[in-house]
Amino acid sequence: MYECWKIKDENIRGDIILCLALPLIVSTTSLVSAIFPRASTQMTTFGVTYMMFSLWRALALIFRLYGDSPHMSTVMTNTGTSVKLNVIPLCCCCCLPGIPPTL
Repeated sequence: MYECWKIKDENIRGDIILCLALPLIVSTTSLVSAIFPRASTQMTTFGVTYMMFSLWRALALIFRLYGDSPHMSTVMTNTGTSVKLNVIPLCCCCCLPGIPPTL
């Protein structure tokens, strides 16, 4: 988070800070909802809404950095990157192949 302040573009910096604050906000809302049972519905709603908003801003940041799908596919092809399928919940299946990027 310290290195984030060196980014000149304030839109990108704001999106990165918003995504970096996600664990702190979600854990705080979970703690408050555990301590105050009457506020659990509101805190859970706020936490889930913040997670969805952070995911939306993270996707917007990715599209801002790489452009649209054809440009991202070109970048992945040039760097030799493939889409990996062994992510949660399939992380124990190491035999899954990577998918080459296509349009």
